[in-house]
Amino acid sequence: MSLVFLNGALVPETEARVSVRDRGFLYGDSVFETLPVYSGRVFLLAEHLSRLVASASRILLPLPWTVEELAQSVTVTIGANSLDRGSLRLTISRGTGPPGIDPLAHCQPTLVIAPAPARDHTTDRERGVAVVISSVPKASAEAIPADAKAGNWLNHILARRDASEAGAFEALLLHADGSVAEGTVSNAFAVRGGTVATPPADGRILPGITRWAVLRLLAELGIPAEERVLLPDDLHAADEVWITNSLIEILPACSLDGEPLASPWPLCRHVQQAYTDWVRRECSGGR
Repeated sequence: MSLVFLNGALVPETEARVSVRDRGFLYGDSVFETLPVYSGRVFLLAEHLSRLVASASRILLPLPWTVEELAQSVTVTIGANSLDRGSLRLTISRGTGPPGIDPLAHCQPTLVIAPAPARDHTTDRERGVAVVISSVPKASAEAIPADAKAGNWLNHILARRDASEAGAFEALLLHADGSVAEGTVSNAFAVRGGTVATPPADGRILPGITRWAVLRLLAELGIPAEERVLLPDDLHAADEVWITNSLIEILPACSLDGEPLASPWPLCRHVQQAYTDWVRRECSGGR
């Protein structure tokens, strides 16, 4: 049985409880990170925790824990579960406090770190995945901070319905201007003429940790890359289309809205291998 880290204590998952008055439960008033675990270590933990702190700041959520204390809690959770390969969902809600939605009200935050086993995406990497454009638009960044990984995921949940109904792996949301924003749980990349492009981190998307890692790898590999506006037509005309996040890593898309996309993704294969090598160096002691 999995052990969940809940407010400083390790609790069997079936016994882990949060208050019915917790604001994360009531309003989605929370931030979170999904941490990939390889060989008992979180890949890019510092980057994930840095984004967590930034997300909390964006939604005016004061954190009573230091980054070092959060990192230690992550290590404790991995050890208690003997987690070799999998993931952790680290969630911090504003917690319980007086009735109402005032973000400045004094509340006691809730910290939950829950483990999960790894999912095998080998077949997805080999064959590619189907992607669709969602009918649900990306919420305006003026209304909801898009660059914060906050707990209210309703916009993306509704968009995910389009993927499910089409039998696709992922759905991409568009901005109001018709340009590509991001996937429900991923960032998008398109390759054309040897140059890799991805929508800009201009405050209108969540800047994924794997997105950042891919851009860094592209620079190290000497592969031209740019952040620029992409339209759905750019994806249809691309030599390769990828989606990325910390659990799927880098997956090629084999179709968009039911229409085949170019393959066999040689550049994606090159970057996938570089990513795997980086993980091995950081988490497996070079093995």
